[in-house]
This record gives sequence, structure tokens and C-alpha cells, in this order.
Amino acid sequence: MSGDLLSALFKRRSQVESGGETWESAPEKSIADASHLKDLSFAKDAPSAQEWLQQLEVTPEEDKLAEALADGMVERRQELPAHLCTALSKEDTDRLNELAATLAKMQRDFADERESLGEQREELARREAEIRAREEAVEAERQAQQRREEQRKSYPQPVWLENIE
Repeated sequence: MSGDLLSALFKRRSQVESGGETWESAPEKSIADASHLKDLSFAKDAPSAQEWLQQLEVTPEEDKLAEALADGMVERRQELPAHLCTALSKEDTDRLNELAATLAKMQRDFADERESLGEQREELARREAEIRAREEAVEAERQAQQRREEQRKSYPQPVWLENIE
């Protein structure tokens, strides 16, 4: 039984090793290991940092503050603060006039539509009154016929009278 276990474990280990990759055992050359700096000497004969800086050529520094201020001014010109009241431009007044004209036209259309609806409402009221009058006439006729039928049933037709209908 232990032999079967050992053989199964060795078989599994060989499968894993054949399918796996080992990174540590085969490293490739890289500049990350600083092998390109092996010829440099960091001995005591190297100049101090201050001496080394003095040996460098003088290069003009970038004026980052002036550049940042200039960029900020450009952005400010494009976007004004919310509390700042700006002068009205011709486009603003033209847009306002256009909106006012559109509003006036819509108000006129609304008044015209309200007037036509008023006329339609009057016509509708007239028709409703006419229909009510006809309904009342039909109901009055129905009641009259019902009274005649009741009277006819209350007073039976004499035998000597032939058909009165």
C-alpha cells in the first residue's frame, strides 16, 4: 500500500515537473541586475557631489511657475467664475430677442386655440341642450304612451266595439 502511494506521488511529481516552468533556475540577462555597471568604479577617488555638480554645464532651468501661471490665465479667460457678471454680447441679446419672439408667437397661438375651443364649447353646449330637449320629448312621449296603455288596460274594450286600434 505504501509502495502504491509512493509510486503515485512520484508519477504526479513527474507530471507537474514536465508541465511546469521554473523561473529561478534559468535567468536571462537583464539591465535590472546592474551588470552593465560592473566596469564603474565607486572608489574614494570619485569627486564629491558638489564638485561633480560644478563640473556640469550650466543649463537654463525651466520656469515651471511662469508656465503654470500662463496656462492658468488661458483657462481663466475661457471660463469665468460664476460670481462674475459679464457684459452682454450681441449673441446674448440676439438669443434673448429670438426667445422673446418665440414666446410671443406661442402665446398668440395659445390664445387663438383657446378662442376656437371656446367657440367649439359653445357649439357643444348648444348640441347638448338640443339633445336634452329631444330626450325630454322622447321621455314625455313614452310616459304618454304608458298612460294610454294603462288606461286601455283599466277600461277594457266593450264587446260590441270592434277594433279601436
